[in-house]
Amino acid sequence: MERMNSISPKCNELKHKYDACFNEWFAERFLKGDSEDVCQPIFQLYQECIKKALAEQNVDCSEIDRHIIGSDKDKGNSNSMEPSEQSGSSAARFDNLEQSLEALIENTRQLCMVASDFQASSQSVLNQKLQAITSGLQDLDSKKSKFHDVKVPIELLEYVDSGKNPQLYTRDCIERTVAKNKELNSKIDQYKKFRCMLLSELTEEFPKETIQYRTIREYPSRP
Repeated sequence: MERMNSISPKCNELKHKYDACFNEWFAERFLKGDSEDVCQPIFQLYQECIKKALAEQNVDCSEIDRHIIGSDKDKGNSNSMEPSEQSGSSAARFDNLEQSLEALIENTRQLCMVASDFQASSQSVLNQKLQAITSGLQDLDSKKSKFHDVKVPIELLEYVDSGKNPQLYTRDCIERTVAKNKELNSKIDQYKKFRCMLLSELTEEFPKETIQYRTIREYPSRP
């Protein structure tokens, strides 16, 4: 399968290194219970490279870098909430959700291993894992009310279901934004050129009326 390149050719090497690291970590470590993110250093280098590339294209990344959860702004927005809602809006709820998901994934992985090589002596273990998964799903269902304010794009879930790196969704969104920005800037430039040409022609054909129009519209005088 052909590798997807970065938004900037300068960042391709770092992106490919991070993708390879992530895929190996996810398959060989995360699914086996080791959640330590060993790819973070590479990701930080790749992130800095992307920021530089976006800055060169005049894309403002200030909103991306802002840390809202747990900040003064986040706390200020939660002053009118009940105590239980305030605790739900903190970063702790995400940590708790992550732990529940990791436990569910691990129990599911172990269930698959037991079922793939099932023996009569494995029945009790199988029952335990089924019960653990059931409890895990019930636990997740009980937490859903704490995340009613969290919006997850449907497209992101489609990426995950397809086995793609979720980071690709962010990259694709940025690429579409940059492409749309270029398209709009091009249209704006064309309209500006058309306006100048139109005013130039109108000035030659209807000089008096054009001057009056430009005065009313407060257009600068033609150079």
